[in-house]
Amino acid sequence: MRKVFYCDDDQDDLMMLRDVIRKIDPEIDFEFTDDSETVLNILHASAKLPDVIFLDINMPRVSGTELLQELKNDPTLKSIPVFMYSTTRESMEANRCRELGAEDLLQKLPGMEESFVQIRSALAQLQLVGMAQ
Repeated sequence: MRKVFYCDDDQDDLMMLRDVIRKIDPEIDFEFTDDSETVLNILHASAKLPDVIFLDINMPRVSGTELLQELKNDPTLKSIPVFMYSTTRESMEANRCRELGAEDLLQKLPGMEESFVQIRSALAQLQLVGMAQ
């Protein structure tokens, strides 16, 4: 079973991505947290590591960028692909995230259909889903 993990402090964004993932494939296991400080503990305690992680950039206490660095420095977690998923539109921030090991920075889009296409494309890039859906 494929598994997606998402960390974002905004409940609406958490539920939107959950709904998009369910629409892409209801068989994908979706786990999330709104507390960036607990991500490493949650992942290490998980019976199965995720196939991909999505992180918001702008979070209180521990930012998504800081969390990305921690993930990529952790021997158990560093090989998991990470997409930054944020309202940030700065190309410098996107480049910095890629330099730190993120696959890409995806923009949070306002609508379900736009988000569906974008997230499905990101998952297809990792061969977690097919594009013909």
